[in-house]
Amino acid sequence: FALLNFTIYIEARIAMIDPFLAAFTLWGIAAMLWAMRAPAGKAWPRWILAAVLFGLAVAAKWAAIPYLAWAGIGFLIVRWRDAVRMKRPLSAALSGKDQPHGTGLPAIPALLVFGLVSIAVYFATFAPAFFYHDQPLTLADLLPFQDVMYREQTQVLPHHTYQSSWWSWPLMIRPI
Repeated sequence: FALLNFTIYIEARIAMIDPFLAAFTLWGIAAMLWAMRAPAGKAWPRWILAAVLFGLAVAAKWAAIPYLAWAGIGFLIVRWRDAVRMKRPLSAALSGKDQPHGTGLPAIPALLVFGLVSIAVYFATFAPAFFYHDQPLTLADLLPFQDVMYREQTQVLPHHTYQSSWWSWPLMIRPI
């Protein structure tokens, strides 16, 4: 579907980062599903790959944070469903042993690794900024910079002279 979807090409041409968000999120889901189907002993590297990909999705755009959260919740739902189907206590869903999905992945450590690796990858994407010639980023500035980014993206901008209302776009009242 992506090959035939020209919206992706248009967004790429106008330097939108949504295709990167979508690609990393989809590959993260694929890696997560791959980890859930892994034989014992092979799930952890695949699980960490999924966490890396979700971390890159969040680095591309913060809009990936809900997908990361839903991926973790989905993992718990699959475990809960498996415990119900196997008529095992719900505490068995937290275990990594004898699981039909994600054998060798205990739920709590798996979610902790998933979250911590995603966060580490997100912050690792700022590494080039530490080597800027002018105004390099420092460790002391890294967390406050997150707040600056949030405030700049959520501020209400003043009315622009060439602004048009969303409802007028299909009517081409003021095309750009």
